[in-house]
Amino acid sequence: MNNKVLVGMSGGVDSAVAALRMKQAGYDVTGAIIEIWDPEEQTECGTSAETARPWSERGCCHVPMVRYLCEEILSIPFVMVDRRDAFRTKVMDPFRDEYLKAQTPNPCVTCNAQVKIRELMALADSLKIEKVATGHYARKVYSPLTGSFHVAKGKDPKKDQSYFLAKLQSAEISRLEWPLSDLTKEEVREIAREAGLPVSEMVENMEACFVSEKKLKSYLEKWIPLEMKGQWEDVGQGGEKVGSMEGGLGLTRGQRRGMGTGFGERVYVLEILPEKKQVVLGSKESLDVTQCVLEDWSGPAPDHLEASLSVVFRSSMKPVPCHVSWYSPDRKKVGLSLLEPSPWVSPGQVGAILLDKEIILGAGTLSFS
Repeated sequence: MNNKVLVGMSGGVDSAVAALRMKQAGYDVTGAIIEIWDPEEQTECGTSAETARPWSERGCCHVPMVRYLCEEILSIPFVMVDRRDAFRTKVMDPFRDEYLKAQTPNPCVTCNAQVKIRELMALADSLKIEKVATGHYARKVYSPLTGSFHVAKGKDPKKDQSYFLAKLQSAEISRLEWPLSDLTKEEVREIAREAGLPVSEMVENMEACFVSEKKLKSYLEKWIPLEMKGQWEDVGQGGEKVGSMEGGLGLTRGQRRGMGTGFGERVYVLEILPEKKQVVLGSKESLDVTQCVLEDWSGPAPDHLEASLSVVFRSSMKPVPCHVSWYSPDRKKVGLSLLEPSPWVSPGQVGAILLDKEIILGAGTLSFS
């Protein structure tokens, strides 16, 4: 048996404990960091509370801390691969472009599927290592129903990260190990404290590593075409003008704040119309959706499955019961009917279909057509 494993590390407590647990399980461990983002650089993203902290206190990817953990604490080999160019072209640029088309992308799902996990697999292949492990809170399961490997929810519901791995393929999942799948966050911190790992109390980065929600508009400003800047109209569902705001790109369907308008009742963004420089506003009830489409479907055929299906559009939401109304394998599209109306459906988001509310069947990008 080949007992080698490559562990993806970020410098945080989760990946450090993942490497420790694999070593304790008898594996020949190599620690690796896929360098995707340098928070020390002054870029168009500017500074944030995360980048303002000393490097040893941050929760994002840090080469010095990973090297120290591997070589001085865990006594395992360390490798580093610079993939900042891939991160920019596959994650940052599409993130920007989708927002400029009035979509709401999820960069973390894209990053895991197209950069982090893929590059770890490629690095493992070059080192002749079969298994790859990461510090995600998720489980790997095999479903006889589909004949495929799937990502499933981890033990800790507060830290479950299965949604962010929703676009992984069966062949990739089969090689992956998630040593934290049966642990809670506090249990992970306790393991780190007992082992003397210097990251046991490290803060966590809860947003996209290259831009915070508060900085989104300023981040996009550089690329917004001149004709899209200036005043936008706020309109009702019938097209009547109800107000105005400075710029509309960067808003998200369902958003309630940041519209620059004062109303006697709560209003929400229903639609962003760049071609008209309009933002359509309405009540929360007007957001309810019962039909949607998942494009670029990543999983096995979802129709004709004799299983209870549900869907999530963000990591922390309660699964919404659904059924597949149609499936086009040639176009990689899935038509979904929601059995409970949901207001939290925004074009560009990732929708993940679940088997029995636990196992991710597959995922696609949300649209209404």
